[in-house]
Amino acid sequence: MVLIAYSNTFTASFHFDDNPSIIENSTIRHVTPESITSILLGQRPVIYLSIMFNYWIGGLNVIGWHIFNIGVHILSSIFVYLLVLWTLTLPAFGNDYAEKARRMALFCALLFGVHPVQTESVTYIITRTELLATCFYLASFLLFIKQATTGKFRYAIAMLITATLSMGSKEWAVTLPALLLVYDYLFLAEGKFKTVSLAGMSTCLRPFPG
Repeated sequence: MVLIAYSNTFTASFHFDDNPSIIENSTIRHVTPESITSILLGQRPVIYLSIMFNYWIGGLNVIGWHIFNIGVHILSSIFVYLLVLWTLTLPAFGNDYAEKARRMALFCALLFGVHPVQTESVTYIITRTELLATCFYLASFLLFIKQATTGKFRYAIAMLITATLSMGSKEWAVTLPALLLVYDYLFLAEGKFKTVSLAGMSTCLRPFPG
């Protein structure tokens, strides 16, 4: 559905901030230790590393840039599906949504994937800032759920990585810890604030839940 919705955008040209960030950006044109270091020390390093990768693969051929954006958006839509599905099947809901969870998750993922509000982020190349931040943000939620439900410490480490990548894509991702705490309170701790304090504030440090 996402491919159908954006099938006429693969040849859309560079616009506005694409020019200084991509076309006129000499840093992305050569993959060297110096250029990579410069990007890592700059603003939104994840975005500019992805831009460097895109340029290295296909130069300024816009098709490759749109394939990247659409691919990330599709991945985020899959993550939305999993987030809704895993949330509705948590113990907090019992069996209330056992038979409807997959359909509800699919509806939410499709709505997220093809809603017109996403058009700018997907088709305007430099706004991959939103796409990548969202993708890693959602991945952090999924890893948070896996760590909380399985107690495996590797999920906490992976969540720390995806959270860092999300914050390195767009500044609003700093809201992630707060929203994870809210999610913990509502769905994992089932409204018990004491449990939230233990689980939400030290998830990345403890190997076992509870």
